[in-house]
Amino acid sequence: MKKTTILIYVLSLLMVQFLYADEGMYLIDQIPNLNLEEKGLQIPSDSLWNRTNGGVSAAVISLGGCTASFVSPNGLIVTNHHCAYGAIQRNSTEENNLLENGFLAASYEEELPTFGTNVYILQNFKDVTKEVLEGTEKTNSAKERHDQIEKNIKKIVKEAEEDTTISARVASMNSGMWYVKYIFTRIQDVRLVYAPPQSIGKFGGDIDNFEWPRHTGDYAFLRAYVGPDGKPAEPSEKNVPFQPKRWLTVSDDGYRENDFVMVLGFPGGTARYRTSFDIEYRQSFYYPWRIDMLKKYINLLEKRSKEDPKVEIKLASRLSGLNNSLKNSTGQYDGLRRTNLLQQKKLFEKSFTSYLEKTPEAKSKYGHILPEIEKQYQELMAYEQKRYFGYWLRIASSVLASAQRAVTWFEEKEKPELERKPGYGDKDMQRSLKRLKYSFRNYDAETEMRALALFFSLAHELPEDQRIKTIEAIASGQSGTEKRKDEQEYIENLYKNSMLTTLEGREKVFDLSVKPEAFENDPAIVFAQALKKELDPLDEKDKEFDGSITALRPQYIRALAEWQSTNMYPDANGTIRLTYGYVKGYSPRDAVECDYFTSTDGILQKYSGDDPFDVPEKLLGLIRTADFAPYRDTKTDKMHVNFLTTLDTTGGNSGSPVLNKQGELIGLLFDGNYESIVADYIFDEPMTRSICVDIRYVLWLMKKFDGAENLLKEMTLSSSEQ
Repeated sequence: MKKTTILIYVLSLLMVQFLYADEGMYLIDQIPNLNLEEKGLQIPSDSLWNRTNGGVSAAVISLGGCTASFVSPNGLIVTNHHCAYGAIQRNSTEENNLLENGFLAASYEEELPTFGTNVYILQNFKDVTKEVLEGTEKTNSAKERHDQIEKNIKKIVKEAEEDTTISARVASMNSGMWYVKYIFTRIQDVRLVYAPPQSIGKFGGDIDNFEWPRHTGDYAFLRAYVGPDGKPAEPSEKNVPFQPKRWLTVSDDGYRENDFVMVLGFPGGTARYRTSFDIEYRQSFYYPWRIDMLKKYINLLEKRSKEDPKVEIKLASRLSGLNNSLKNSTGQYDGLRRTNLLQQKKLFEKSFTSYLEKTPEAKSKYGHILPEIEKQYQELMAYEQKRYFGYWLRIASSVLASAQRAVTWFEEKEKPELERKPGYGDKDMQRSLKRLKYSFRNYDAETEMRALALFFSLAHELPEDQRIKTIEAIASGQSGTEKRKDEQEYIENLYKNSMLTTLEGREKVFDLSVKPEAFENDPAIVFAQALKKELDPLDEKDKEFDGSITALRPQYIRALAEWQSTNMYPDANGTIRLTYGYVKGYSPRDAVECDYFTSTDGILQKYSGDDPFDVPEKLLGLIRTADFAPYRDTKTDKMHVNFLTTLDTTGGNSGSPVLNKQGELIGLLFDGNYESIVADYIFDEPMTRSICVDIRYVLWLMKKFDGAENLLKEMTLSSSEQ
């Protein structure tokens, strides 16, 4: 344990040689080593995080995919509009479409349930490397190592979650170099307080997504509620607003170009230490295939949305997420090619191999790594498309997704809890049951049947040695029109006769007293059983891959640390991080210079009256009369909307508070420029920018557009001369 701790400490202190100074998503316990006071911070760095009271970071929370922060002593939360989009959509009807109209609660009583949103408040964290790796030295195969680590992690989490108000997570740092246990308080009663119309919150829509210049008011407010005793409780009218121990001060002081800024948040995932074999897999297969599948699926959903306003509301959140995924995947693919990262990696590895050849001791320790990683990826490609196709079937059909989960649950519930697959513990299933009630609100059978027909047809395009026999057997011997007809009849029969097309049927799966025999003739269950039997061996292969690669990647990182001084901050993995940078524009192309901010002038210039460049008449009037007091920027004499920073961020950082040198909230991070998408693999400071909504624009809309005086009075506001 001591050796692990020393290694972590040494790696955290190593200086960057081939990276830019502002790169890094740092663990919060690395903050003391960053010398932020020398870079522009004007408060003690230990006021950002410390073990005594948490510091400013204690106000920053996770929404389980987005970041948010407390901005009042009464549990008021600010995040992005797109992070609250599902909650807004679930409260929308044809008669009162909150997506289009926006929403503002004038009192606690008017606040709306979010139907499934959870708030996770970090309490503490601890290195558990020794506990996670216990017993792995006795394993005889990569799969056994994978299973042992998985079992150890489940044990750690189960012990931590004996308290039902606690959510625990064990995070792997640098692909298993070390492991950290994070303990969160989980608040289940979260309510929608305020959201602007999507013509403001999503201004520019998918066209402007990941683009600059941007003019989006991407913000929304929620509130956390707890029981009268102050402890997390099930949603109830008796609950009271949560009182956090820390909340952020909101500043309308603005910023200047090159000002120091920070973000605290929960970035989802990066892969900056991966080898050329991983990059080649992503560039040659993963992204091209994913982009193609997403385009076809989105096209189907968009056509279906135009047929029925009720279905349009049901599909709104899904389409928003899918379009975001498509733009992200396209940006990753384009970025990999633009940066020529694959060739860079190959040249880097050639130099590394040359170093090994000249250093016998290092070669004996690390000479096997790259050849073994290459072998793992070669084996992966022999089955990956077939295995991954099961994911697309679950995406296409919630009925099949429920059936696949049910079939696995029937097997897993008979095992001791620690021997079950991840996600099938008793608490996991209870949470799944709760989510069912919310997710079923978006169920539309006709959409799913069309989507399933699409993916059945796409399954026939898989490489011949990776075809899915369960699908091929549906219309065996048929081709063309007859094949499609037989598959359509099969799908219609499945949806007509499966119990899983109803909420009651899906809930029945989780009833421990119900035997699997009750579903034995259900067509969705029959299909899922056949599919599971066919794909299970591939899942076992994937475990072997994971067991091997999580043993090899940490060795590779250690080798790099020995070879040259390299800043080995761990890749993002959904754990809380701090990143710092500066307010700064950029030049995306020759002779093109982008300023560091946009203003309401750009809204008028983009306005067309048609979605996604439509805004309410009231907003147009406010902009045209320049009624911006007191939030106008005094230097530019404009109402700023969005601004650019060099902050190193990724998915999961959406909603993160952008903090100034005093640790005050000046904006909300909500996106990156198109060139930044590839930063999951390589950080290119001249081109990588994070896009943030100016909090002054938010405050101005609250005051002048929506009249949200009740919320303005609730927040702690700070103002000074610019």
